[in-house]
Amino acid sequence: MKFSAALFTILFSAVILSFGNNKGRKYLEGLGFHYIPAGVVYSDSGEVSVRGFYMYEAEITNGQYAEFLQYLKKHDRQADLQMAGIHNGNWETALSFENTYAADYHTDPAFVDYPVVNITYEAAQLFCDYLQEMIREKVPDAYVRLPDEIEWIHAAKGGKNDAEYPWENLGVNGKKEVEFCNYNSPDDGTCLATNLSRSYYPNAYGLYNMSGNVAEMLETKGRTKGGSWGSTAIQMRITAPDEYAGFDDASPFIGFRPVVILP
Repeated sequence: MKFSAALFTILFSAVILSFGNNKGRKYLEGLGFHYIPAGVVYSDSGEVSVRGFYMYEAEITNGQYAEFLQYLKKHDRQADLQMAGIHNGNWETALSFENTYAADYHTDPAFVDYPVVNITYEAAQLFCDYLQEMIREKVPDAYVRLPDEIEWIHAAKGGKNDAEYPWENLGVNGKKEVEFCNYNSPDDGTCLATNLSRSYYPNAYGLYNMSGNVAEMLETKGRTKGGSWGSTAIQMRITAPDEYAGFDDASPFIGFRPVVILP
């Protein structure tokens, strides 16, 4: 079989594009992004198709956010630094026991792998822009942002359309009374506040803490999913109503994780 010059060019270009995409995928996976395959989410408005995308495996940590702030300082981006600032004082009203969270949470090495909180929606967007700039050095066509609600639900379900939680269809405790997430337990609490960003069990897509720990910002300002360390068990359900809907300020209950979209 003989190919025309035009057809050969098209086929060759497709091979090169596929090779480039594979390199990009491996790079993203090396950073900790997990591929979420295309699928369908069933909502009150019917079936919604979701294209494949990448989601970061955990909530962005204090350590990662500190690197971001250092980057802004290094490049003398003073306006962005002010926007990205951490509102430490919010811990004082969130915790009912004597503590040093306001002074230590974002500076003590013990908390370096805990989720960053007390930042605004605008700060999270700024971090996504920074991350996109870094990733595009290796994957030029990558687009980084916060997930929309349908993407978040699709990722949390882990490929199981009937999933009520990011894990198997059980409650917040396993058969051996092992906690599956960090929430406000009616007994003694799973944690005093936040826990490590990579803690408990990941879901079928390898994503940690999709329920509990910190509520996660969505692409739409003032919206979150997942519930937090201060939430009740019912808020751990994937489709639970957004208890932080309309938030307009930094909060010790809210963090974020980005997604990457490839063409």
